[in-house]
Amino acid sequence: MKLVTLALGLGLALAPVAQSAVAQLRETPLVIVDDPQVFSDMALSSAMYGIISSEIALERSQDAEVRAFAETMVAEKTEATAQLIEAAKADAVTPAAGMSPRHLADVDTLKKSSAEDFDDSYLSAQGRAHDEAVTLFQGFAAEGQPGALRDFAAEAVEGLAQHQADLRGLSAN
Repeated sequence: MKLVTLALGLGLALAPVAQSAVAQLRETPLVIVDDPQVFSDMALSSAMYGIISSEIALERSQDAEVRAFAETMVAEKTEATAQLIEAAKADAVTPAAGMSPRHLADVDTLKKSSAEDFDDSYLSAQGRAHDEAVTLFQGFAAEGQPGALRDFAAEAVEGLAQHQADLRGLSAN
């Protein structure tokens, strides 16, 4: 009986910690993707999200630094998308067309953000997206099947990490 009470007590005491851990897991993927099809689908969705959300920022932001970052994102993500598609073709993979449901929802949320909150919402969303992209690309570069997609992932990590640093600088302003 004491063991059951202790287990129940620990379960109740740790429930908030477990909920917090689950929430964190939902925010950043911790699973290493090694399948080229899954990687290409996720990478394309990420790039498309970067382009579309940044186009929205160019329409809505009044901050020169945020707009400059958004311009960079549109240009670099457009170039990366073309490279991703070429690498996928070389590996006989066809990335899924369109964004993931989560990225679509994130775009919708960004569109609905108030003018007052827009820049913070955009920068926060870009920060999460880049954290996820770095994790995805680093994992695939290390564990993915050898080929053009793996090479692409390895080459892209440095640029994604630079975007993370740029975002931290913008968020600190």
